[in-house]
Amino acid sequence: MTLFKSAGFLMGILGCSLAPAQQKTQFLRLQCVKVADGKSAEFEAVLPENRKLAKVRVDSGRTAYSIVSRAVYPAGRSAACDYHFVEAYDGSPGSP
Repeated sequence: MTLFKSAGFLMGILGCSLAPAQQKTQFLRLQCVKVADGKSAEFEAVLPENRKLAKVRVDSGRTAYSIVSRAVYPAGRSAACDYHFVEAYDGSPGSP
């Protein structure tokens, strides 16, 4: 009788380990940045520091990944955003 219980327990464990894993919910934080006229060179000078901070956040596991993208169209004053900062979180993001 104990042999059957042990075999059933072992099969239960193996069956659970072969079951497909649920995907984690991922949250994105998007930030739109509009740079003041004539200040784009100064802003771009700060971006390497931002890249270092983003790498620390990803390496520590605080965020899954981080992206900075420059908006190309529309450009100039008609653009709502000049840059987009994106951070992805596995699960709910922590408090700022």
